[in-house]
Amino acid sequence: MSLTYAPGRTTVAVGGELDVYFHQPLHTVLDVAITQGGTHRVELDLRDLSFSDVGGLDILVRAREKAVQAGCGFEIVGPIQPGVLRALQKFAPVMGLPVRPRRGRSSPPDADPPHAP
Repeated sequence: MSLTYAPGRTTVAVGGELDVYFHQPLHTVLDVAITQGGTHRVELDLRDLSFSDVGGLDILVRAREKAVQAGCGFEIVGPIQPGVLRALQKFAPVMGLPVRPRRGRSSPPDADPPHAP
């Protein structure tokens, strides 16, 4: 995981496998991204994520809720690997996480149409 700061946004890049061993580190990194630095938007870059369990998706939902409460935008950017995208499309809407991944960090917010669940 890594944090990249730019004016008005923080990008959190998550790669590898998001399982129980990485839940706490991801929670901590997302908390920092949302609460520090006067960020207006947090972008979650999942392009290098190859797997996420349901607990990892739950962390994303909770981070989004915290971002909304803090007045901070929260957005998934991509591309997203097919297995992770299927999991997001299946579980994220049920859990309250919108799935509208963009192709890249520099794309406009509505560059890609929403993916149907």
